[in-house]
Amino acid sequence: MDWYIKNTHFQHLFNILVTRIFLRRNLPQNFTNAIRTLRSANSIAPEILSTYKALPNFSRLLAPSDYYILNSHLPPDCRITTHKLLFSSTRDGDSWSTFINYILYQGSTLIVVKDKDGNIFGGFAYEDWELKPNWYGNEKNFLFSIRPKLRIFPSTGYNDHYQYLNYGTKTLPNGLGMGGQFDFCGLWINSDIINGNSMATPLSSTYSSPQLSKKQEFKVDEIEVWLVKLTDKDPDEIPKGPKCSALDKNPAELELLEMATNKKMYSKEVREPNLLIDEEE
Repeated sequence: MDWYIKNTHFQHLFNILVTRIFLRRNLPQNFTNAIRTLRSANSIAPEILSTYKALPNFSRLLAPSDYYILNSHLPPDCRITTHKLLFSSTRDGDSWSTFINYILYQGSTLIVVKDKDGNIFGGFAYEDWELKPNWYGNEKNFLFSIRPKLRIFPSTGYNDHYQYLNYGTKTLPNGLGMGGQFDFCGLWINSDIINGNSMATPLSSTYSSPQLSKKQEFKVDEIEVWLVKLTDKDPDEIPKGPKCSALDKNPAELELLEMATNKKMYSKEVREPNLLIDEEE
């Protein structure tokens, strides 16, 4: 893929091609079955729903060609459904409680991270994100790099450390991880959603991925989470977790309120206790 990275002119033309042909949304509705077949074969990409109303592009981090190539590596049942932007740190703020509230028990997801040095990378999780004190997931997961090089890193089968999400415990790491082991993850995002690391040196055992970020310990610039398949879980079987504060959903309005009143909203720091997992002593 080196030639593609270096040839910006071709990238631009390829993006136009993908946008006009593969990401088209004006196919007749009576071709539903044909569309599903084409999407499953990756001949056309899924319809994409974004809530970036003021922005011309569907994603701030992925070009249409990036998304199309990522889609080609998704399981077939993740290609035939409408893809939706679940979370964006630009749109939704950088609150951890908002982040997990938006991604828990939603379904299969693509997590895309941009670090402060400009590298773009992430991971695909086939199973729902759940708060657990242990690793879980399956071999359909993969890690990927978008910038500076577009590469896909499928699971190796060496271990089952596919995905991890934990919060509110004292004896275990709190954050989101994919691959490797604690303190040496292929991809790790701290529970402050500001700091992360990619300690895969020389390679992550779970995905055989190298260091994804420019520096092993990085600062998060932006995060997007895309839902590519709805959860199969019965809503009645999903445990009730900590609720997201209304202040988390409107960080810009919160800042304006604090500026207007010249008072800090200390209530934004108060959260309901996490009832999904038992805190280990």
